[in-house]
Amino acid sequence: MTNEEAAKDSKTLSYYNFKPVGSSSLSGGFLCAWKDNLDILVTNVTERYIELLVQASSSTTSWSILLLYGSPSWGDRADLWESIINSKSYLRGAPWILLGDLNDLVRLEDYVGPNHRARLSHHLKNLIDFFALSDLRYSGPYYNWSNKQTGRRGVCERLDRGLASLEWLNWYP
Repeated sequence: MTNEEAAKDSKTLSYYNFKPVGSSSLSGGFLCAWKDNLDILVTNVTERYIELLVQASSSTTSWSILLLYGSPSWGDRADLWESIINSKSYLRGAPWILLGDLNDLVRLEDYVGPNHRARLSHHLKNLIDFFALSDLRYSGPYYNWSNKQTGRRGVCERLDRGLASLEWLNWYP
């Protein structure tokens, strides 16, 4: 995604502040856009995530958000979860959330399909445990990806999720 494409898409949605992450290999990149009533500081950008420090204009408190697109490659995702644990330890005990297409399974219930294909990510589970993150509730279908097949070949997975620290949940129950 180019800056020009990001600006056009953001303005179409009436968001005039934005930060794009360009495409990498087969991915199309992603875009973070926000309204003027938030003070946002972009603190880190990689090909897989944007880290932001957020403060509402009417508040003196701030919190962090990691907007993430997990690699389709299992090995790259394992490296990503480990690198977040190693490089973001300052977030332990802080109010923050992680949102995105994590491309990983955490629980057996996150997968419906042939049993031999389900692969739980102990690396993502380590990250969740290390930061004591809780799954955010949402409305809509539980599974957000499928291979669009039916019968024995059909697969549905929950790959998109939001996770929050206890400190963030105390602010926004």
